[in-house]
Amino acid sequence: MLHIYTRHSAECDHADNTQWRRCRCPKWVRGVLPNGDTVRESANTRSWEQAERFARKMEADADPTRVDQIQPRRATVKDAVRRFLEDEEARGLEHSSRKKSRTLLERSFWPSAKPASSSISISSCRSI
Repeated sequence: MLHIYTRHSAECDHADNTQWRRCRCPKWVRGVLPNGDTVRESANTRSWEQAERFARKMEADADPTRVDQIQPRRATVKDAVRRFLEDEEARGLEHSSRKKSRTLLERSFWPSAKPASSSISISSCRSI
């Protein structure tokens, strides 16, 4: 857990209290991050609130349990059809069955595939 403290200047009236928030002396961050790293560095601000935001962001960035939102991978229609046909071949379907699928899919999707509407999610490919 990170803590904020003030490194007072020699002229500050509150030099004896590192937890004094309202002076304009530089604020610093110290403590241990969730990943175990020790921190002692300047928050690059004289505002206690900004130093708190800085510390919380550091903690969030170093959290080993954080799961980033992963965007689903997008594929073009052409890629989806190709993967589907490769899957049919890998499953060992007869040549005549694969030929029918290829003809149907190529006539249905490739001629009308436009750049703006030519991508679908990989999970949608499974339903083809």
